[in-house]
Amino acid sequence: MKSKYFKEIDVLKGIGIFLVVLGHTPISASLCHLIFSFHMPLFFFLSGFVFKKAPMFDFFIKKVKRIMIPYYIFSLVSFLMYFSLNHKNSIFTIKDFIIGTVLGISNDFYLSWNIALWFLPSLFFLNIMLNFLFIIKNKKIKYLILTALSAIGVYITYLKLPILPFHIYSSLLMIPFFILGFMTKKYYTSFTLKSKILESFITMGLLLAGLYMGYLNTQSPDVRFHIIGNPLTFYLGASLSIIGFLLLSKNIKYNNALEWLGINSLAILLIHLKVRFLSVKFISSFLNSNSDINGILISILSILMMIIPIFIINKYVPFVVGVKK
Repeated sequence: MKSKYFKEIDVLKGIGIFLVVLGHTPISASLCHLIFSFHMPLFFFLSGFVFKKAPMFDFFIKKVKRIMIPYYIFSLVSFLMYFSLNHKNSIFTIKDFIIGTVLGISNDFYLSWNIALWFLPSLFFLNIMLNFLFIIKNKKIKYLILTALSAIGVYITYLKLPILPFHIYSSLLMIPFFILGFMTKKYYTSFTLKSKILESFITMGLLLAGLYMGYLNTQSPDVRFHIIGNPLTFYLGASLSIIGFLLLSKNIKYNNALEWLGINSLAILLIHLKVRFLSVKFISSFLNSNSDINGILISILSILMMIIPIFIINKYVPFVVGVKK
C-alpha cells in the first residue's frame, strides 16, 4: 500500500532548511539562540514522521543510499575544494580526511571542511538503531529502552565527553523528537479542527510558547556538540515549536518557494556553507553593519546561488543527494 504524501512536510522542511542557512550567517546572538533551540530537532522529527520500519538488511541498504552516499560524496568534494585552495598551507592531511569521514566526527577539526556533514551519520545511526529496536513487539519494553537511551543522552550533556563516531550522543538526544515525529504521523490525518480561527490561535499559541521556552533556555543549544542547556525548556520548547510550525505548514500547504527548499533541503544543507562566504562578501559590500536583516539577505542570496548547482545535480547526478534517477 502506497503511503500518503503530505505536501506540507515539504513546506515544513523548507522553513527548516532556510533557518539552517540563516543560523549559519552573521546574525544576532538572540536570533541564533532561537533558531538553534529547535531547528535540528525539527529535522529529526521529520525523519521520524517519514520513518517506515522494514527488514533490517533492506532498511540498511536504503539508508546507505539515501544518507551515507551523499555524506561520503560531499565530504570528498568539500575536502577537495578546500585542499585545492589551501594545499600549500593546509591544516588537514589526506589522513585527516579519511579519519574524519570514516568516523563521522565533526568537531573543531575533523569535517571542518563542511561542518554540516555531521547531521547525516547521526541521522543514519539513529534510523538504524530505531529500526532495530522496533523489532521488539512488546511496546512497554521498547519504549522503556528508548526512554533509558534518551536519559543517557541527557546525562552525558553534563559530562562534557568527546564526540563519538557518528555523533552517537547527539543521536541519543534526538530520540524523543524522532519518536514525536513517528507518533505525530500516526495520528496526524485524524486531527482536524472545523474552525480555522481556532486552529490559527492554537498554531500561534504553540509557536509563541515554544519560542518563549527556547528563549528561556539557559544555553544556546548545539546538538552537534550535545549541548542542550536546560533539558525541560529544550525538549518542551522545541516540541511546541515543531508542532506549531507543522500546523503553520499545514495552513500554508502550497508554496512553491518553500516546497522547492524542502524538496532540495539535503542539497542545500550540504552546499550552503560553500557559497556563504560569497554571499557575505557581496552583502557586506553594500551594507556595512551586521544585523539580522543582513543575515536574511545573505541567506536568500546563498539560496539563489545554489539554484543552478542543484538543478545540475537533480538532472544529471541525483544519486549524490540520495535520489534515484
